[in-house]
Amino acid sequence: MAAFNESFHQPGDVIYVGKPFMRVIKKELWGKICANCLRRTSELKFCKGCGILKYCGKICQKTDWCYHKFECPLLKCYSDDRWPTITFLMGNIIMKMQKTNWKSVSEKIHNEIVSFDSLRTFKGEPSTNISFKIYVENIKNSLNAYIGKKNVPDDKLVKSLLGK
Repeated sequence: MAAFNESFHQPGDVIYVGKPFMRVIKKELWGKICANCLRRTSELKFCKGCGILKYCGKICQKTDWCYHKFECPLLKCYSDDRWPTITFLMGNIIMKMQKTNWKSVSEKIHNEIVSFDSLRTFKGEPSTNISFKIYVENIKNSLNAYIGKKNVPDDKLVKSLLGK
C-alpha cells in the first residue's frame, strides 16, 4: 500500500520499501522472470500448479505463495491475450480480500497507519463519463470470467478498486 505524501523526491530516491499488497506479472514477462524476486535467469522452474509462472527455486516459490495462491488455479484457463493485466490484478485483490474486512487491512508507512479502505479513490463522479462506464463494464465482464460472477463485487466497489 502507498500513503499520500506531498513532499518532492529526486530521481533515484528510495521512497518506500515494503512488500506490495498484491502483485501481478505482465503476460509478456511470464516465464522470463522469477514471479517472486523478479530476477531474469536461465535457471527458472515452472510452478507445478499452473505451469505458467516461473521461480528461481523453492524458496522464491514458497515466499510468493501469499500472492500466487489466488491466481494459480485460474491462470492456466486464462493465459491467452484476451485478458488485460488489470483483470488479473483486480481479480487477485478481490480473491485475497474475500474473507477479510476491507477496512482492517492496514500497514504502517512513514509512521502512519494506512488501511486499504482509506487509500484515495476517484475524485468527482466518473460514472457520468460514457467511456468510463464502458470500461467498468468490460472489467466486470473479464472479472466474471476470471474469478466467477459470484465473486465479483458490486459496481461501487469495482469503481473504488479501479481508483486505488
